[in-house]
Amino acid sequence: MNITGINISNFLGARSVDISLRKPVALFCGSNYAGKSSIQEAVRHALAGESVRVDQKKDLGKLLTDGTESGFAEVTCRGEKYSIMLPSGKGMHSQNEFLPYVLDAQRFARLEPNARRSFLFGLMGLKVGAENVKRRLSDRGRVSEEGKPGLHRRAHPDAEMAGQGRPGPLHHRDCRRPDADAGEPRQQLRGFRCALRIAASAAARAAGPAEGRL
Repeated sequence: MNITGINISNFLGARSVDISLRKPVALFCGSNYAGKSSIQEAVRHALAGESVRVDQKKDLGKLLTDGTESGFAEVTCRGEKYSIMLPSGKGMHSQNEFLPYVLDAQRFARLEPNARRSFLFGLMGLKVGAENVKRRLSDRGRVSEEGKPGLHRRAHPDAEMAGQGRPGPLHHRDCRRPDADAGEPRQQLRGFRCALRIAASAAARAAGPAEGRL
């Protein structure tokens, strides 16, 4: 949503504002009481239909510039116009449910963890469910044929301590899923390097504390 125009009349400290925007980012500068916050409030009210200064519709007259009886704020976004009329409260607002969180970052921070998670999933169009999670894990090779989650790290089949017949201590990240794409040269090279590291570790331990320090 790119704002291309802002038109305000008698909204708090903004008596008359008519701005055309050609770039997605605009910086408003001015001294105290020049109307910067009033423009921000007017844009938010026109877009989302809510105000941070008044809670009830009957109090919208408090948003009028002192000494005036009517006012409005209109925001144009690529041909679409959103507005708020004062003091009646009539107008056309955006139906985007995520827009209020963009206009008020603290609103997201105040959400409960579950509500925050649901909001982010909805924003990204994600659906969470047992079948969906299982399918994603299966696509990544993290679910066995029986439907049970597989281990992320597994010991290499040749990782045995010299002369002891039990798995060695070294689990390198290149050893994950040694059976996946075993025919590819790159995977074979990783397996070879992994075997060298495991053999070196086993030899160092078998040599004893003194000889194992190189």
